[in-house]
Amino acid sequence: MTPTHTESKASTSSIRVLGIDITQSPRREAIAMLRNAVERSDDGPTRSAYFVNAHSLNEAADDPAYRSVLNRGDFVFNDGSGVGLAARMQRKPFPENLCGTDTVPELLSHLQHSGHRVFLLGGAPGVAARALERARWKLPLLNVA
Repeated sequence: MTPTHTESKASTSSIRVLGIDITQSPRREAIAMLRNAVERSDDGPTRSAYFVNAHSLNEAADDPAYRSVLNRGDFVFNDGSGVGLAARMQRKPFPENLCGTDTVPELLSHLQHSGHRVFLLGGAPGVAARALERARWKLPLLNVA
């Protein structure tokens, strides 16, 4: 059975920063959660994972629609020293920084042998193509949609 959005959020601890609930997890555990979500996604709903930094949190604080999207995410991870500082100010420090540019390639490395296909979406023209070129160079067995 695929866990629901509520179940996946409830199974981890989080901290609220500027109205966004951010998962408190070391990288190893975050990778395991993401891998598990991918493995269970064949028969279940699409999952979403976001890596938030100080800028995205400030944007979400001013934009209720964006804040709502982030809070509906199955996984929201901390990315950067600004988010870490906000957590430490609440005396709830993150176990480590989960920078997306480090965590996603590590996840993709695990997935290249699983048979799952990944889809790359870029924020501007050419971004996804450049990411694909780099992914194919570093992860030649990755199955990209």
